[in-house]
Amino acid sequence: MKRLILSVLSVFLFAAFTFAGALENMQVKMNTEAPNFAGWNKRDIVVKFDKTTLSKILSNRSHQRGVTGVPQIDALNRQAGVQKMIQKYPGLKSLVYQGRTIDPTLWFRVSFKADIDAEDLVRQYKALQGVIDAKLIGIHKVYASVNDPK
Repeated sequence: MKRLILSVLSVFLFAAFTFAGALENMQVKMNTEAPNFAGWNKRDIVVKFDKTTLSKILSNRSHQRGVTGVPQIDALNRQAGVQKMIQKYPGLKSLVYQGRTIDPTLWFRVSFKADIDAEDLVRQYKALQGVIDAKLIGIHKVYASVNDPK
């Protein structure tokens, strides 16, 4: 009986090590595509302004309609057909993380009246003085499965 168990165990271990040796030479490819990515939002982008530009924008009562009081930004807003500019996080305070100051109040969501070439507008906003960054808004498909069978 001991011989039978020892023989089966030996065959099992031999097969396992043989299979593991074959795995050593396999190439693993990284999946670089986001499988749920559906594209870019064609009517909205987010823009980060510097503090002096932010104070000029907030001092203008019409800033939510895209009138900022900053001539360059107003010209681009008119050209692109800005419908509204909403400050993303108006009540949050700045914090320091790993030596960098993060100020969420500098971010605005810029919405347009019609579909736009978002990538081109992001480049145009980044080129303006007073703009720190501008980003596209990605759209991702959501998948969900029920985890409660009842």
